[in-house]
Amino acid sequence: MGIRVTDLSTLDSTAVQQEEVLLAEQILEIDASISMQQGVLRDYLAYFGGVLGAKNQTEQDRLRRSMSLDEILQDPTLADDAAVDSLASNYRVERAAGGYAGGSVTMVMSELAAITIPAGARFDAAGAEFVTETGFTARTDAASVLADNDRILTPNGDGTYSFQIEIVAVEEGEDSQLVRGALVVPQSSLRTLVKATASEDFIGGISAEDNAALIEKFVYGMAAKAFSGREDMGATLRAQDGFSTIVDDSIIGLGDAEMLRDQHSIFPGSTGGRADWYVRTQLRYRTYGATKQATLLTKTADGKGIWQMTFGREDYPGLYDVTVQPANALSLNLLNSFEITEDIRGSDMSATSTTDSFVPDVQADVEATYSRFQTVTIRFEDTDTDTDSLTEGVSTADYEVTVRAMPLLAEMQDFATGRRVRNVMGDALIKAPVPCFLELSFSIELEPGQASPDTAAIANNLATLVNNYGFSGRLPASPLCDVVHNSLQGRAAITAIDMLGRIRRPDGVIRTVRDTELLTVPDEPASMSSPRTVAFYLDPADVAISTTTASIPAI
Repeated sequence: MGIRVTDLSTLDSTAVQQEEVLLAEQILEIDASISMQQGVLRDYLAYFGGVLGAKNQTEQDRLRRSMSLDEILQDPTLADDAAVDSLASNYRVERAAGGYAGGSVTMVMSELAAITIPAGARFDAAGAEFVTETGFTARTDAASVLADNDRILTPNGDGTYSFQIEIVAVEEGEDSQLVRGALVVPQSSLRTLVKATASEDFIGGISAEDNAALIEKFVYGMAAKAFSGREDMGATLRAQDGFSTIVDDSIIGLGDAEMLRDQHSIFPGSTGGRADWYVRTQLRYRTYGATKQATLLTKTADGKGIWQMTFGREDYPGLYDVTVQPANALSLNLLNSFEITEDIRGSDMSATSTTDSFVPDVQADVEATYSRFQTVTIRFEDTDTDTDSLTEGVSTADYEVTVRAMPLLAEMQDFATGRRVRNVMGDALIKAPVPCFLELSFSIELEPGQASPDTAAIANNLATLVNNYGFSGRLPASPLCDVVHNSLQGRAAITAIDMLGRIRRPDGVIRTVRDTELLTVPDEPASMSSPRTVAFYLDPADVAISTTTASIPAI
């Protein structure tokens, strides 16, 4: 909205009329012989004088209200950005600037031939535009590599070859954060190109903070930067470089039913001195793609086998889950994945620093789940590879893995356990939120002849809403329906909605929750899973929208 009135048609008609009447009366007080009841003076002079008077009064009222924190809290759109920035400085907080999403792209080529992609090359993906900031040259062998931006063409096993480049979004914001596997299309044709896909989840796409988000940070600006109360701890973390864009956090401590680590004493009850700090560092988890070696664990009766791979605590801190596919699955566009037979969570509590041996108190592996001290062993059944000539416990093979994890947890844990930062009375264990992975389904009924809505835009808007919901423990259907309704035209309407969530508890149990009106997180504190520890995650790809045409009788 801002302070200035930029559109006169938005002025309150009653205010305009009052100013018009007042101006007419004041003119008559000066000269009673002037006719102000009708005619050109009333229709133009008095009316537009009333419009300008109402405009001035409205701007003065907005200016007065914009100087009040209480007024801005009630209406964050009241003041312009400069006014709110000035007010924010009193609370020692600054507006976070926007960022540009970027990441690597796998280019699949039909020939083993050198090719150059120049700096400034443009690409389209998921409705956004991207550009290369430097040039890249794909070489046929290592001996031909001449510069840092040269890449080697790698065979995919199907007669094609691939190499990777990096691209950056042209516009800032979350809409440019591609997911791994998203199709990327060059604006100019590239000889021998078969396809290009995002090699990883793109990161860095952040919209500049609006007034509402900036105002929410005031409490952290006023809070003491110390590991004491919850707001103080949140303020301390957000004040550090690289951690200012934290989406939400929830701290479990003394007296909370979810706190298990302060019950290690031989005496019953809680002793305090421990904090489990669940931090959502970005709206969605990050998806990582990598090639991982596995070892044949057991041969199966059908000539195949069970394989095993292990992820150390430094590989993907805050790891949620792993998908295993054949090697080069992304380049070959393979969709099938192998069944995970076991997902074993362990812990590695060795010191993280050579100068300070302090680590949080963790005595059971489950207490370290979703932290930087978590280790993960994945066992899966490879139904493709023949194992007759292989040796159990010795033979190895490469697989393509997709890992979902929450970034920055290791860096935050290192900060929280630093000698000059940590509370001298206890420890804080940083964890990723317990995930509730959502799937949403909507049925939309359209009028005869009505065009279908932009389902991709709807899915993105729904994901933004859900992923900003915080540690609420409940997700009502009504705001989701509002997002969909706002994208519909005419008498199009939602006829059905289904909300399905899968909570992966720290103990590995999958809890399924489903509803059409209110999705509620079960309160299971003994498993460290509750409304205070669980966060909802929605990927736009997990939104299904179907449309039908209403059968309306002729009248």
